Amino acid sequence: MIYATLAMSALAMPTPLPTNGTQIVKRAPPTSDLRFTSACSYLTDSLPDFCTCVDTTTLGASLACDVDVIGLDTIGVKGDFEPCGSPLHIDLEVTEADLGIDYPIAGITMGDSQSFPIPGLDWGIPGLGDAGGQMAVTIDGNIAALTVTVGVDACGSVLGITTCASTVDPVDFPINLLSGEFDFSDLCTAKAKGVSVVEA
Repeated sequence: MIYATLAMSALAMPTPLPTNGTQIVKRAPPTSDLRFTSACSYLTDSLPDFCTCVDTTTLGASLACDVDVIGLDTIGVKGDFEPCGSPLHIDLEVTEADLGIDYPIAGITMGDSQSFPIPGLDWGIPGLGDAGGQMAVTIDGNIAALTVTVGVDACGSVLGITTCASTVDPVDFPINLLSGEFDFSDLCTAKAKGVSVVEA
């Protein structure tokens, strides 16, 4: 069983994200007072059913996902998202227990749009062959209109040309863990005033 945790680092050599027609849905802010205290209240509707979200005391979100990679493997993905951080960032970490992989990717921040290969993580993708697992991440825009996508992809060489699963099989890839456009302005204004999450 593969366990992946979202965290970011310059250790990975980034490759361009493939263009696969992924639709970015604009998400309205929560209508309740949770918009001032809960990052997860913004994200929940954008998460697949195999992901969970827990609020942090810094008005961030801790994500945890168990991802079925088209029946080939099951990976776990965790990520720490700080939409009101200085700077805004996502930290990822990818682990695979059987292979002994524990790969951090730390400090993904505004303006990043890259794929980060995970050393030692490979799958045989139909129509592509042997392909290396990657975390595909985009963060763009501003606090009031922030586009965020975090997904699992796989890329390999076909006739000497690097090709990704999201290109040959856009129905199944990328496996999106988080995708949407968000307005965190209320949350970040509350953080600037010293609001923190109230523990249950």
